[in-house]
Order: sequence, then C-alpha cells, then structure tokens
Amino acid sequence: MKQISVLVSAIIRQIFGSQLRQNMTSGVILMLISILTWTVSYPIYLHFLGYEKFGLWLILAVVLGFAQLGLLGTISAITKLVAEEHEQGNVLGVESYSYVVDDRDDYGEHCPGDNIII
Repeated sequence: MKQISVLVSAIIRQIFGSQLRQNMTSGVILMLISILTWTVSYPIYLHFLGYEKFGLWLILAVVLGFAQLGLLGTISAITKLVAEEHEQGNVLGVESYSYVVDDRDDYGEHCPGDNIII
C-alpha cells in the first residue's frame, strides 16, 4: 500500500511539477467544465426563454465577451505586480502601479466616477 501512495505522489509531482503545468492543467479542467455546463444548460435555456430571447441573450454574452477580451489581462497583471511589491515591502513600488483617473468634462466639471483609483 505504501508503494502505491509513493507512486501516486511521484506521478502527481511529475504532472504538477511546475507552475506552467499547473496552469495548463487547470485551464483544461476549467474548459471541460465549461463545455459540460453549456451542453447541459442550452436545452434548459431554450425551453424557458424561447429562441428569440435566447438569441438576444447570446448576442449580449458575445458583446460582453469581446469587452472582456479588451482588458487583455491587465487587471490580473497589475494585481500580481502590486502584490509582489507589497510582499517586498516596497511602498513606492506599490504606488507606482496605482494612479488616480480624473474625469473632467470640457468645462472642468467633475463627471460621475471621478477619482477612480486603479
């Protein structure tokens, strides 16, 4: 029994030895879960929404998907960089990744969403 557990742990270390392998494996698992979810949910959505409303819902989903593609992972990249600087205790480094957006219109008036800290 001990030999089997040693063998299993060696296989797991081989498969998940690096961060790249972990990320690739988790990406594949998440994609499979997503495919399974869509396969199960399509008939349910069609039944309750009908073809017309379901089509509109898909169009909205596609538009939102393209909007998310426009971010290109910048939020997660900035979060990672700020976390690394914070871990090192570098306050100036953390501040270098943050800035204030000042939304003013043509007349110098503040617009809704002023001073958004990113």
